[in-house]
Amino acid sequence: MKTSKHIWVVFVILLFILAIAIRIAAISAQNADTNDFNQWYQVLAKRGPAALSTKFATYTPPYLFLLWLGTLLKAILPPLYAIKIIPILFDALSAFAVYKLVRLRYTGDHVPWLAAAAFLLLPTVVLNSAYWGQIDSLYTSFLLWCIYFILTDRPLPALLSFGISFSIKAQAVFLAPFLAVMAFKKRVPWVYFLIPALVYAITAILPALAAGRPLVDTVNIYVSQVKAYPQLAMHAANLYSIVPYRFAQAAYYGGLAVAAILLGAWTLYYGLRKFELTPRAILLTALLSLVLVPFLLPKMHDRYFYPADNLSYVMIFFVPAYGIVAAGYQLISGLVYYIFLHSVTPEQNLFMLRSAVLLNTLLVSGLVVHQLLFFVCGTKGRPLVERQDSSS
Repeated sequence: MKTSKHIWVVFVILLFILAIAIRIAAISAQNADTNDFNQWYQVLAKRGPAALSTKFATYTPPYLFLLWLGTLLKAILPPLYAIKIIPILFDALSAFAVYKLVRLRYTGDHVPWLAAAAFLLLPTVVLNSAYWGQIDSLYTSFLLWCIYFILTDRPLPALLSFGISFSIKAQAVFLAPFLAVMAFKKRVPWVYFLIPALVYAITAILPALAAGRPLVDTVNIYVSQVKAYPQLAMHAANLYSIVPYRFAQAAYYGGLAVAAILLGAWTLYYGLRKFELTPRAILLTALLSLVLVPFLLPKMHDRYFYPADNLSYVMIFFVPAYGIVAAGYQLISGLVYYIFLHSVTPEQNLFMLRSAVLLNTLLVSGLVVHQLLFFVCGTKGRPLVERQDSSS
């Protein structure tokens, strides 16, 4: 028994070492986004936090503050490395959240650690932070913690985590319908929804105001992000990516209306429907929230299913059959990532984008039907996920 345990320990350590080695190998890769981040880095290196008074960057002060901290290490750390170490560190925070989530299912030692180590090797996790240098791991890590706190019936830290996530990226709202369902279920007091607004004011608005930026500019940061890209979708794996340009304006306004109606109906239906809040039910509801919002909304980008990539992986450890969902999102996101990260011909671009859209449409449709059948036919008050000891 002890020998077997030692083998697992060694195996998990080797996975962590491999995850670090892959990130070291990927950290020197550059792209258009890292070039933009480098320009922000140079501004912050020259002006410090006072630069927050200007519109030199499209991201919010919490990330820019972290980037400024990176500039303080410029004597020992090249700008590109400083840029990428930030999301890599949040990969680690996400991995710890994965460990805590899986530990709710398995009380033994090796399975949660194995889950955390393997998470760091997921293709989209490695590509997004270490290779691409993007910051989706920052806000997604706090979404994972938000879900963890909901599962452990701690709504206050859950909404604090959601607020921090939203302060980093507006895409945190992908989890908002889930939180609304939890509020209908009395798992989250409605008054707690003031917390994210307060956190955003403290972490995003006040620092910019203190630096001298006009109030209108600080409040409209996320609005300006939407206006910065005229496209209906930026290689997102949703139907807007294949809408002909001549229909773009109608699709945009029509899409907003349809999304509001469908997401509102989904939230009310599952919020008012009686079902037991088992771990599987909560995780399934959270996953549907994370896939439906970016699928139904226009103006989405290629990376916006990253939270779904993460949570679908976690669900494997609660219900192994969700492995096909997790694999599907790795493939879907991998296809659209490739379009940006590598030079491809227009024909290859269109093929990969259409393939990702088709796969995601099938996957989202399947998840919607599965959720409906699960809650209509599957729960009946039964405990659907039992806590297990991985040593058994």
